[in-house]
Amino acid sequence: MAINFTIQNLLTIVSALYPLFIVSFLVLASIFNMTPLKGLTYLGGIITSYIIWALVAKLWNKTRDRNAPHSCTLFNLYGNYKWPSVDVIITFFTFVYLIIPMFEFNHQINWVVLSILLILNVMHMVFQCDKKCSDLPGVILGLVFGSLFGLGWWAIFWSSGNKHLLFYNELVSNNAVCNKPAKQTFKCSVYRNGEIISSSVA
Repeated sequence: MAINFTIQNLLTIVSALYPLFIVSFLVLASIFNMTPLKGLTYLGGIITSYIIWALVAKLWNKTRDRNAPHSCTLFNLYGNYKWPSVDVIITFFTFVYLIIPMFEFNHQINWVVLSILLILNVMHMVFQCDKKCSDLPGVILGLVFGSLFGLGWWAIFWSSGNKHLLFYNELVSNNAVCNKPAKQTFKCSVYRNGEIISSSVA
């Protein structure tokens, strides 16, 4: 059955597919930018968050309405749980994971990207509640868990000195990243008639 092209239907499709789109986009972008390790690092965070979600959702055991549309099960490979919303966990994990470097890196914030991501996240949360994929508590829990997971995953690589595995210059406004150069040493030798008469290290 064909879908009528209306603004409402378009917004519904965008809201429903947003988690899949943002994950696919970041992974593919890392490949095209010749930085696949960044994509794998991000994807590892998504998978880790999903595993933790499955354990938490099993404990709460809050299942969604049987009449919920199939679009609700986009990421529900394990169970039919609505608490917390796994889709919201993924979207807010991504939001925090991408936004923190902007604030951390000399406050070079891309307000356009920040605004678009925030709007899409809100749209997706409304979609989750409207289509009974989850409810307000489930969406709020997804927001909290996703934000904490994103912050934690970023902190792991930041504190371990693996900043190169994080998304930085892809989203900052001027596309520039500066790294502190490593400490270097130089050996100076003074020659006279082809023979070393003094040597020093600086």
